[in-house]
Amino acid sequence: MKKSRIFAGLAAAVLAASMMAVSAGASEPEQEPVATADPGTNYTAVAGTTTTFDKYLVMKKDAVVPTASFTFTVAPGTAVAAANGKMPVLAGPEGVKFTVYDETDNPDDDNVGTAETAKLEFASADDTVAEAEVGTKTVKFTTSNDTSDEKFAMKTLTLDFSEVEFTEPGVYRYIITEGEVTGVAGVTADATAARTLDVYVVDATDGNGKKLSINSYVLHEDLEAPGRNVLNEAGTAYVTDGGKDDDKSTGFTNTYDSNNLSFSKTVTGNQGSKDQYFAFTLTINNAAGATVNVVGQGETFDAAPKANSATEYSADTMAAANAADDDEAVTGQQFTADNGTINKTIYLQHGQSVKIEGIPAGASYTIAEVNEDYDVTTVVEGDTANGETSIASGTAATVTDALLTADTTVAFTNNKTGAIPTGVILSIAAPACVALAVVGGIVLLKIKRSREDDEE
Repeated sequence: MKKSRIFAGLAAAVLAASMMAVSAGASEPEQEPVATADPGTNYTAVAGTTTTFDKYLVMKKDAVVPTASFTFTVAPGTAVAAANGKMPVLAGPEGVKFTVYDETDNPDDDNVGTAETAKLEFASADDTVAEAEVGTKTVKFTTSNDTSDEKFAMKTLTLDFSEVEFTEPGVYRYIITEGEVTGVAGVTADATAARTLDVYVVDATDGNGKKLSINSYVLHEDLEAPGRNVLNEAGTAYVTDGGKDDDKSTGFTNTYDSNNLSFSKTVTGNQGSKDQYFAFTLTINNAAGATVNVVGQGETFDAAPKANSATEYSADTMAAANAADDDEAVTGQQFTADNGTINKTIYLQHGQSVKIEGIPAGASYTIAEVNEDYDVTTVVEGDTANGETSIASGTAATVTDALLTADTTVAFTNNKTGAIPTGVILSIAAPACVALAVVGGIVLLKIKRSREDDEE
């Protein structure tokens, strides 16, 4: 009992001495700090990869792809601070390049633009895709109630981010802009001339340190791209896809607007020759970059007309004109604009017609028939106005429209009638009949007299 009291007293004395020492400012030995990650940016920078987007040129199904070129630029977008539950957006680092490959996708034949620009070219030989086969691409067509009246040509552009380094997780924004369309008739620019491209960089840290990876490249049609990681209505969680697929686009769409022009030949009148060939001069202006199809209709116009006595043109001259083909790279027969103008001669005879497909919007035309001493009438259906002047019908052998705005047909009718004298056969036959009657009477009298002589 005495020992326990002694030990308790000693413990109390030690505790009291200790408390006195602390209160007097005595300090304990310094401890080693707990190991933590180094401060600052320690991510291993990740280089970008590549992404692509498409360029669509939409046109009527019977049009030929025009010769047209388009330019594109890429530049860092504007940073956007986080707000309303959205992720912040960072301006993308410099260094993006366009790489445009040829039809064979051969990197050895590529045309690399500068760090900011690229050029795409379309031509008549390019393949096209029918409207009904559009698939998942965001191509915009001009008609919505018919999925079979249009087609599109497509080119793909590649953006190369291999010289761009991303150092932190985030959304990095770029703006891709299409240049103004020039030097080609009938082509309108995309309704939205720019696209937003967001690069999603995410944390990919593993046991070997801080790492980053490229999660996705998302192209949006609107410059004001949609929300990122939007909270749900309850405010308890973020939307799974972060809204990043809203307003998503696969590229730019331009429209090539065109119209068709048909003209025909009919011959009437009792002196009109249905063998005769007539020469028509077709002139189309304001058609830069255009290639048009030449198609026969009904009794197809003859690509190798034969000379005949009613026609003043040689067979060789007519065949060379009617078989003209400016673009052998495309199946069928085409005329191609030279400095914006198509000027051709076509020979038609009775019952023949020709259709010119794919004349670009904004073009003018003139069809002039060489005078062959016929009375000519024309009837125009479709676009029947040349400015304020009606061209629906007339007696001239030339039809002109300063602005073709619709599919149009022009019917040329040549009439030649001669006055045929009547009664010619009667005036010759009457005297002949009288003469025959007289001769017959004389013969009968001689026969009668001969019989009487025999009886005597």
